[in-house]
Amino acid sequence: MNVISVSKFKSSCLKLFDEIANSHKSLTITKRGNPIADVVPHNSRKSLKKGFGCMKGTAICSNDIISPVCDENDWNALK
Repeated sequence: MNVISVSKFKSSCLKLFDEIANSHKSLTITKRGNPIADVVPHNSRKSLKKGFGCMKGTAICSNDIISPVCDENDWNALK
């Protein structure tokens, strides 16, 4: 269902819109074998995270975050 001709799309566009909404997959419409349009499912604003807090839960802390990563001698070696 990824590619369909424009004539087939015209005859069954409402059914195809329902299928795209349910499957969350895009559809390419062609005319004489050349792609002319892509129909993609709509993302609701509720599913899109924007702004503050969008990365919540994506980082993993596996060590002590308060103590230094390296000691003072390591810093002196970098000079």
